[in-house]
Amino acid sequence: QLARVQVDDTKAIADALQRVAAVTHVDTCQLIEFSESGAVARVHVPTPAVSTDGQLPHVPASDEWLVMRLAGGEVVSISRREELPIGAMAARARTRQSGVISLLGVPAAVAGQIVCALVLENARIPRRWSPLLVERLQLITEILGAALQHRRHETALRCSVAEIERLNARLEA
Repeated sequence: QLARVQVDDTKAIADALQRVAAVTHVDTCQLIEFSESGAVARVHVPTPAVSTDGQLPHVPASDEWLVMRLAGGEVVSISRREELPIGAMAARARTRQSGVISLLGVPAAVAGQIVCALVLENARIPRRWSPLLVERLQLITEILGAALQHRRHETALRCSVAEIERLNARLEA
C-alpha cells in the first residue's frame, strides 16, 4: 500500500502512523522526514492530527538532541525521564509539561542516507521498548522511508519532465 503512495498523498502515511500508534498503544506516533542535507523536511502525524484537548500534537522534531541522534542513524530508546541526555534541558522541561515518560526513535536509511525516523512517545506509564518491538518498528520505518524516497524520486522525475517540455517548447519556438 505504501509503495504506491502518490506524490502528494500523505494520507497513506498518516493512516499507517495511526495504525502503528493503535497497535503499539502509544500516545504519539510521528514520522520525521529528513531532507538530503539531514535537516528536518517535514513531520508526518497520524490522522486525526488534533489531540483530545484541541491542541496540535507535540512535535518532537523540535528537540535538537533527538533530531541529531536520529539523523545520525542512532536508535533512541528512553524508558524514563531520567534517561534523557544531560544536555537535553529543553526536552526535560518539555517532558515535565507534556508528561512524556517514554520515547522511542527509530531511523531508516535508504541507499545509505537517513530518510526518516519513526518517533513513539508514551506519557501514561514508563515503558521498556522490547528488542522485538524495536526490530519490527525498524522494518515499518524502512518501508515508510522507501515510500518517501519513492515519492522524492517521482517528484524529481516530474520536475525533469516539465523542464524538458519547457526546453522543447523553447526550441520549437
